Amino acid sequence: SSESSSSENSEDESGENESSSSESSSSENSEDESSEKEEYSADIKLIKTNDDGKELLVGAEFTLYKDANCTDYVAKTVTGQNGVAVLYDIPDGTYFMKETVAPAGFKLSQDVYCVSVEQGQAVVTVASNGGNSISGNATDGYVIKNFALTSEIRLIKQYEAKNLSNE
Repeated sequence: SSESSSSENSEDESGENESSSSESSSSENSEDESSEKEEYSADIKLIKTNDDGKELLVGAEFTLYKDANCTDYVAKTVTGQNGVAVLYDIPDGTYFMKETVAPAGFKLSQDVYCVSVEQGQAVVTVASNGGNSISGNATDGYVIKNFALTSEIRLIKQYEAKNLSNE
């Protein structure tokens, strides 16, 4: 066992020497190349809730576009059981996002969100507001609220007169 430990030490020492000498000669070249060609991207985490933020919503579909008219498709994501959806590896640039399918029992949002990705950091803001709100940040995720569908029920009470005489 003493032979194996001494051979491990010599391998470690030789490995360190080889890697440090090769790193110093190649690191200068790779830094120059990477600074010219480096492309950034970001993951954009969305969290869908009801209007009071207490219920996570499943099945909200968000679509990302290159243009403000939301016609030039980039990517799509749908919230899961945890109310979370992620758009992965979105390159630097400015995009527009909207909800394209509302969760069951909720109104489809008319909001268009501006998504700005710069040096791998994403910022999502409301570009045009249809009434829903957004809060949060790139680290924790952006919370987008939806309003439940509402309808009016009208009850009409009718009174029917009955003959209660003893016949």
